[in-house]
Parts: sequence; C-alpha cells; structure tokens
Amino acid sequence: MVSDLTDLGPLGTSDHHAMLWKLPVSHILIESKRSVYDYSKADIEAIRQYLRMVNWEDILVQPSIEENWIPFSRVLLDVESKYVPLKKMHSGKPKPMWMTYKAVRAVEHKHRVYQKYRNNAHPACVKANRLASKAVRESRRSFEFKLARNIRHAKKSFFAYARSKTRCKVKVGPVLDDNGKLVTDSSEMAEVFNKQFSSVFTAEDVSNIPAAEKFFKGPSEEKLVDIKITAQLVRKKLQELRAD
Repeated sequence: MVSDLTDLGPLGTSDHHAMLWKLPVSHILIESKRSVYDYSKADIEAIRQYLRMVNWEDILVQPSIEENWIPFSRVLLDVESKYVPLKKMHSGKPKPMWMTYKAVRAVEHKHRVYQKYRNNAHPACVKANRLASKAVRESRRSFEFKLARNIRHAKKSFFAYARSKTRCKVKVGPVLDDNGKLVTDSSEMAEVFNKQFSSVFTAEDVSNIPAAEKFFKGPSEEKLVDIKITAQLVRKKLQELRAD
C-alpha cells in the first residue's frame, strides 16, 4: 500500500528524520435513500371514491377488533399503494422546514467561498456570509408569518413546527411487565399496555339491556319524535370531513 517512500532528512537539530510517502486508498460512495409516501400529493378524491365502494359489512365480520384489524388495514394499505405516490428520502440531516431552497443555495455558496479563501475576513467571504445570513433570516421570518396567518386551516403544520423547537422529546417506555421484566420492544410494550387497560374495563351485562326512554319532543310538544341514525347519515358525515 505504501509507495514513493522518501527520506526528507533530519528535522532541524534533532536526530529524527521526516518521511514522505504515498498511500493509495479508495472509498465507496453509498447513497442511503428510502422511499416514503408523499401524502401532500395524494389523490384525496380518488381515495374517497374507493372507500365509498368498499362494503365494510362484508369485511368487518369478525367478533373482535383485533381480528377485524387485519382486513381493515389491508384495505388501507391497498388505497395507500394506489393513490399515494412515493418519493425518495435521503438519510442525511434534513434541512429545517422553514428553510427555502434560495437560503440553502446561499449557505452552500458561503461554504464554497470559504473553502476557496480560508479567511473569514476576506471581502468575498464577508459578502457571502452577509447574503447567507440575510437569506436564512428572511426564510425563517416568511415561514413563521405564513404559519401564523394560516393557523386556522393548517393547525398540524403549526404544532409540528412547535414540536421541532422543543428540546424535550417524549418517549414511551421501557415498562415492567407482570413478572417484573423490563420490556423495551415496541410490540411487547403495546401488549403490556393493552393488558393493563383491558384489566380496568367494566364488563357490561349485555343479556339484560334496558330500553331507552324516549324523552325528546318535537316543536308541538305533543308527540314524541324518534331520532334515527342510519348508515347513510354516518357515511355522509364522514365524507364531509376535511382531507387533513
């Protein structure tokens, strides 16, 4: 691996010699990318149309929620794969959500100028630093202004930005199971929580259910009025939900 070994002679008045050589090395560039669903470009109307055609009465036929979850999740995964496009994500450190590409280019230009002159006092470096700071400041200010202006319609964006500013990251677990064993796996912790929550549920007596008394009266106050909730009414209300 070592080639062109050269003795440069003693270092000053000492007996130590300086050596110079070449060491050929190679490196492999590994691009770590992963595909994720881009929900911002999802076909929401097509998803609605697809779910309207699903006959849930034929799918959710099992007696328990756990058994119904498998066919239910299969429908959701099928919708996701059909109407939500994929996008490539790099595993590197992502840029802040408020940073525009103009600000990114300004910061990259600042780094290139510094690599060229290696002197922050150089006029080119001073100018590049000033432009980059201005672009970053304007980018953050514009993002926060739009976030505050659209908070009524984009609450999720506001809370996502607020969470990104917090230093304390809340994390569930680890927990202790019934045997005192420390559980760190996500699925095992879910089982421990499920067992604990189900232990405090009240077992209702479904064999003797009393009839509900009708107490709502109409405008005339003379006769009782039945309140009927149909599957069509529920479906209509669900279709009126906002996409976000």
